Amino acid sequence: MALADRNRWIQAHRRPTPRLDVISPLRVLLADTPNGQVIAAMDSSDGLANAVLHLCQASGVGACLHQTQLPIDPALTAWVGPEQSLDWCLYGGEDFELVLCLPAAIATALQAQLGEGSAIIGQIISEKSVYLVLDAPSLPPQSAGVVF
Repeated sequence: MALADRNRWIQAHRRPTPRLDVISPLRVLLADTPNGQVIAAMDSSDGLANAVLHLCQASGVGACLHQTQLPIDPALTAWVGPEQSLDWCLYGGEDFELVLCLPAAIATALQAQLGEGSAIIGQIISEKSVYLVLDAPSLPPQSAGVVF
């Protein structure tokens, strides 16, 4: 493990950075959204999987998350292995990142504006279950729907 990675992880845990950078671009993107478009959000302080589950339960929907799209630091995977890094990504908590559920076009535009500090990790589905698609080599683009 590189000392710089270790220090970055410790700093992120001890002093999480609030995602204030999301507010302005999201506000602009949502200003042009037709009424009736559903959005939802919460933080991942109790874990990414927990946040997705709560959003889905509150909305009466499910989600399909894609392992290959999860924001897992390759340095972390190299240090603790793929299973542990996936476990920490989904269930670790204390990240204080935003978990947003947005229409696909807005999610794509927001992710393009935020760059590497954001990721589209899945889609909402009508079935009331949450799935993790493991090791999908490539995923077809989603033209419609709501994405995380």
